[in-house]
Amino acid sequence: SQLVQQWSEQEQAQSSTWRELKAVEIFLCVHHSILNSQNIKWFTDNQNVIAILNKGSMKKDLNSLATAIYKLCLEHAIDITLEWVPRQFNEQADILSKVIDQDDWSITDNVFQLYEKQFGGFTIDLFPNDKNKKC
Repeated sequence: SQLVQQWSEQEQAQSSTWRELKAVEIFLCVHHSILNSQNIKWFTDNQNVIAILNKGSMKKDLNSLATAIYKLCLEHAIDITLEWVPRQFNEQADILSKVIDQDDWSITDNVFQLYEKQFGGFTIDLFPNDKNKKC
């Protein structure tokens, strides 16, 4: 499944370092099955992300994310290498990361439950992401 999501207001209020660490965590959670026992390289223009993933952080929320990422990598034998990209060489990716997907939609959980009760036993969700999956 393709992961498409927008940050909630609470997430938007977090630091860019928190958001980038969270993006790493989400990516690994969603794609761990295809990344199992693989070596991957993560490019970032945030040097704090590299430092935190290599050494941890005194900030509890950032350290918790780093720990979660470490555990995911350990659990799925993923070897992640981090590489810093100077911001001027990352402009295109930066622009694309700010695009808001206005077409991402889903039915509400209560409507899904109503259909589930009436028609029962759904096992396939054709276009899920981690925010709207139903099955």
